[in-house]
Amino acid sequence: MHSCKNDYIYLDQNDIPDYILPELSRKISDRHTGVGSDGLIALKKSNDGIIFKIFNSDGSEGKMCGNGIRCAAVYAINNMNAASQVEFLTPSGKRKVTVDYQNGKFVTTACMGKPKLFLSSDFFCEKLQNVDLYVAKRDIFAVNVGNDHAVFFSGLPLDIAVKHVELSGLFPNGINVECAEITSKGIKVEVFERGSGKTLACGSGAVAAVYAGIISGRLEENKFIKVFMPGGELEVKISGGEAFLRGEAIEVFGGEYEI
Repeated sequence: MHSCKNDYIYLDQNDIPDYILPELSRKISDRHTGVGSDGLIALKKSNDGIIFKIFNSDGSEGKMCGNGIRCAAVYAINNMNAASQVEFLTPSGKRKVTVDYQNGKFVTTACMGKPKLFLSSDFFCEKLQNVDLYVAKRDIFAVNVGNDHAVFFSGLPLDIAVKHVELSGLFPNGINVECAEITSKGIKVEVFERGSGKTLACGSGAVAAVYAGIISGRLEENKFIKVFMPGGELEVKISGGEAFLRGEAIEVFGGEYEI
């Protein structure tokens, strides 16, 4: 399944043990020798909701994925007898996704929790200056959306931003990086995802970029903002501190994979 070409492989974990999942993600995500994807999402029913686990294409485990959890809701409805509002249990806490079927398409809206800054921009700028990258403090934000993001409004190419964030040593386990630009129609965002590299879209990255735009006075809250990514378009609203992510969820195909 994919949203804006941000593609993951979904499975009902059933009797598959946890320890298999990282290696399975590496193998099945390979675009030459496997199915090909940005990663693997494993789902399992529990009494409190559906357990959501995400693994990047390099086998590392993630905490949250906005596009992934929206597509997971469609998978759960089609394959796990879930209702139109699905509650997931993620490493970042509970997340609810509402699924609508409109004109032959699944449109899903995920409540993404409350974004927040986890580093001051002053401190972030100082660390980047130590590796010869000079960015104004109003142009860079460290945002947590259940996972961590570094959002730039500086006009930097994405590869340069990623390189210097890695050189800073602030994030030894990696971080998602977004380069954002305000347009007349919304916000344009390019993204590098920890564990997967440059991807065509990222739901949590879209939320992080819109949140950074709002707190810096570039965007307005309480309305859906269009987010334009290389793979397509998403919508994000921040209201009452809560973030909502909306977009299509598209199933490409299903099949069997021999472990």
